[in-house]
Amino acid sequence: MDDNGDFTDDVSDFAGMNVINSNKEVIKNLKDKGLLVKHETINHSYPHCPRTKEPLIYRAQESRFLKEKELTQKTVPLADQISFIPEEIKKRFVN
Repeated sequence: MDDNGDFTDDVSDFAGMNVINSNKEVIKNLKDKGLLVKHETINHSYPHCPRTKEPLIYRAQESRFLKEKELTQKTVPLADQISFIPEEIKKRFVN
């Protein structure tokens, strides 16, 4: 899956298709190939972004974490040279 939530070419049958909107096609594909064991609908709550209200897809990806407090002496003097998006984040480093 790419950063937009679309299947990549690694999933050739569904490349370019949005993961969230692909359920019907995936089920049909499995059924057509005789690989569908069971199909049922289960209603449950689904995680959504509190800011955009868009559904979230969790995926494993490489992450890096910084010891922010230990870097403050270096980051505060450089804060004016950094383009923060959104700009309000700058306050975390300067205050």
